[in-house]
Amino acid sequence: MVEIWLSYKDTELPLMLPDPIDLKISPKTLVPEVREAEAIKKLYKILKEYDEIKICFNPIVDEFERNYIRGVLNKTGLSFQESDCEDANIYIDVFRYDPILKFKSSIWVGYLHDKPVDKLIKLCDEGDINPKKYFVDMDKLYVDLIVDGGPRLVNVFTSTDGGHYDDALKYYSSKWCLRVDPPPLVISSVGGAPWDSSIYSIVSSIIKLKNILGEDSIGILVGDGVIKTFDPTKLKSFKAEYIEKPYEIYLYYLLEKTAVHRAIVYYGSIPASIIKYFGVKRVRDLESYINSLPMRRKRDVLVIEDLTFLYPYRCSELTI
Repeated sequence: MVEIWLSYKDTELPLMLPDPIDLKISPKTLVPEVREAEAIKKLYKILKEYDEIKICFNPIVDEFERNYIRGVLNKTGLSFQESDCEDANIYIDVFRYDPILKFKSSIWVGYLHDKPVDKLIKLCDEGDINPKKYFVDMDKLYVDLIVDGGPRLVNVFTSTDGGHYDDALKYYSSKWCLRVDPPPLVISSVGGAPWDSSIYSIVSSIIKLKNILGEDSIGILVGDGVIKTFDPTKLKSFKAEYIEKPYEIYLYYLLEKTAVHRAIVYYGSIPASIIKYFGVKRVRDLESYINSLPMRRKRDVLVIEDLTFLYPYRCSELTI
């Protein structure tokens, strides 16, 4: 037997796989602590030029991610305040691939701060999205944070004219891209705490996994899932025309994308009565499920340690 470990909550979940297998691992991208210290210093030098640091978040970002960004800012030792986007002088976000916006970036803060629900509906109805097209010049500093699976701050990209976006994209996609073709069985983790506590990270990871899988592949997703900012009873009659909150309309369109048929099972804290709305099935015993699969499914296995920050395409498939 071969033992693997998957990030789950703030610990790791051991899992035994049959041997012999062709095991491939897409590891978490992790940087040394000294790299984080350098990135924090870089952010400090950028922000200390402001007499007042007044930040605004992307309206679709949940409290888990906002708390992470607050923690990064606190590490600079500088005082900051959260303001409405009109009054703020800094728009900030964590840069990564996003199934709805293509890539999350501070660029979206300027566009979505006003009438975010209407604009998200329009974006999703239009389909093909180029984030740079939606840059709004509001005389603000746009800050994109690049984060590893630690989660540690890795790098910072900023501009006042949106010019930082291409640099952030090139840096991120070259280091977090998928380096192998998907085999018949893909076992993946959302990435552990704090990301796998977010229902939005869970659903985004399901979509990424469905994009990665081949037509005849099976996917396994491990993630916690804490439903705090959303009432799960709404899922029974979730309709765009009745949604008023930006993070709920974002979730609505995420759930639309989970409808793509792929064989995915989920192991984690979200009850089966809720996870069914995400287009996947829940299993109680992960090893028993894997043991039940025919051997031909288990000879070639890919383990993805961090779906939250993965760019779910091969490194050669980057499109800006």
